[in-house]
Amino acid sequence: MLTSSHPDIWQIVKCQTRGQATLDLIFTNMAKLYSPPTTLAPLGSSDHKCLVPSPINTTGQKQQVKQRKSRLVTKDRKEALATCIAMTDWSAVYEAEDINAKAASFTNYIQTVMDICTPVRQKKITTADKP
Repeated sequence: MLTSSHPDIWQIVKCQTRGQATLDLIFTNMAKLYSPPTTLAPLGSSDHKCLVPSPINTTGQKQQVKQRKSRLVTKDRKEALATCIAMTDWSAVYEAEDINAKAASFTNYIQTVMDICTPVRQKKITTADKP
């Protein structure tokens, strides 16, 4: 079944669409944003009911706001990062007492250089934003 191989996909039709069976389905990865679909009479000579999905009215509801972090990585910034790393005096890493100190020194340096050359940007996103 689709929902077992794709756990973020939900089937939102819960009503019967042909006789006593649910044959017509609507799958979405945004099930929380839809009310259960309504049914209309079959069209023409069809014996399947029509399904009408409706978004939940979120007007006036408080939107969830999240912070999304990303790094600004361009060709120029990658080159600047490579230059900084190539010109580094690694003596602080080599002279560290033990492996944990070496790892901490190396990690701190790389993090600092990345923060300078490829700064972290924060962007506010809401549930109303386009994906």
